[in-house]
Amino acid sequence: MTVKQVQLHFRILRRLSMAVTNEASPVYKDSALYFFERNEDLWGRKGKEVLLQESSKYLDCFQSALPSLSDLRDAAEALHIMNLRGCTPKLAGRNVAEHARALTMYNQLPTAVVAKFPAHKALVQDFLSTSAFHEKFPYGMTVDGVEVKEHPIFPDFGYESLERLVQEVLAPTLSGKRHNNLMNATNPNQIGFVRMISPDLEHLYAPQTAQRRAVPTSAAGELVDSR
Repeated sequence: MTVKQVQLHFRILRRLSMAVTNEASPVYKDSALYFFERNEDLWGRKGKEVLLQESSKYLDCFQSALPSLSDLRDAAEALHIMNLRGCTPKLAGRNVAEHARALTMYNQLPTAVVAKFPAHKALVQDFLSTSAFHEKFPYGMTVDGVEVKEHPIFPDFGYESLERLVQEVLAPTLSGKRHNNLMNATNPNQIGFVRMISPDLEHLYAPQTAQRRAVPTSAAGELVDSR
């Protein structure tokens, strides 16, 4: 191993170890380095799940594409959860940087889209991040490595705008089915499928929230019989 290769490895490890949940109180668990090492714990050193991290060239390209340590941590977590769910993208070749930036959208998109529908936010807490989603609706393998064969069943919310928001935007994205749509994205609200469905959701949302406000409630928040 040459001096340059050693320096490359140290640079990668340094950034991965610094990409933590809370920079003011850094811990190893849930850092970017933690997620890459969990990949190796579960799948060894061969297979598509570890293709990226077994190449120092690709891994350096991945981390270099994400100047923000927070984005780097989120991308590493999203990739790990995609591995668990059995929908690993092929992270090799010239598109590694684009895949890295797409992986940051997995946490950014739900937050940005749900912000348009504040009355629904409390009902979709399990759809606001990759970790919360996979914990509530595991598929493929849990974070502990336990196999899960049953497809997740999402709740019936009773509001059309919320149903479509979950079924057409949040669940497909967090399940990894919209990964190609996230490639080259910089603004979550400008992603093609989000931009197409947003007007319909907003049109449905307005009367539903107005109707919800019109229902009289007691001080405890319970429905009141106004007859």
